[in-house]
Amino acid sequence: MSNLFKKSRETETEDKSAREDRIAGLIAAKIIEYQMAMAKWMNRNFEKLSLLEKKMIFCSVGLVVGLYCSFLVFSSFFMPTSMPLKFAVSKEREFKKPFFQEKQMAPDSNILDRLTQFETYMKNLENTPAGRIERADILRSHPGLMDSLQTLKKFYQRK
Repeated sequence: MSNLFKKSRETETEDKSAREDRIAGLIAAKIIEYQMAMAKWMNRNFEKLSLLEKKMIFCSVGLVVGLYCSFLVFSSFFMPTSMPLKFAVSKEREFKKPFFQEKQMAPDSNILDRLTQFETYMKNLENTPAGRIERADILRSHPGLMDSLQTLKKFYQRK
């Protein structure tokens, strides 16, 4: 009696996965069919061309590729060596915890204290279930955060 609903759940998931596999197979078959039709069409049209037209297409494609390669080579000599990269700068995330709002610091003052505060904040998140979820979300979206934090702390401690 304890396995009364177990079989029906398994059948539902098996039916659903079989249906999804069937749909994926149909989509793949249609894509392959379209590719084959396109390849046949291009082959038919290319076979209709004369030898002179084929040579002209070959030479024009070669000319375009050659000009592009020449452009890349010459632009590497005449462009400045250090071109500034443009990155999208996003706003810093504002922590809405009173822990960070107690002490307002200038951006360049005492970075080591801020790093230590953030580290203790992350450790304090482990105390409550909601905090553990938030900590997991933060670490999932920023995988190397704690490693970077330790590296920065070591860097500023050496200074």
